[in-house]
Amino acid sequence: MLVDTHGRDAVAQALQEAVELGAYGSDYLNNILAHRRALVPLSGQLHLIRGTELLQLEVQQPDCSRYQINEQHSIAPND
Repeated sequence: MLVDTHGRDAVAQALQEAVELGAYGSDYLNNILAHRRALVPLSGQLHLIRGTELLQLEVQQPDCSRYQINEQHSIAPND
C-alpha cells in the first residue's frame, strides 16, 4: 500500500493534489509521491564535531614501481 511505503501524511497530501488536478488512480498518486521524493535534497558532507568521531583510517601509498617510462615516453607495465 502507498501508506506503508510513503507514510500517511505524504499520501494525504498527494490525494489532495490529485483531486485538485482531477487525476484519479493509484498510478497518479504514485507518480506524485515519486516526484516529491525526488525533490528532497540529498545529504551533505559528514561534519565531525568531536575528535573522538574522527575515522582512524590509514591509506597506504600506491605502489607504482611496476610501471616504467621507456625511451618513447610511453608508460608500459614492468614484467
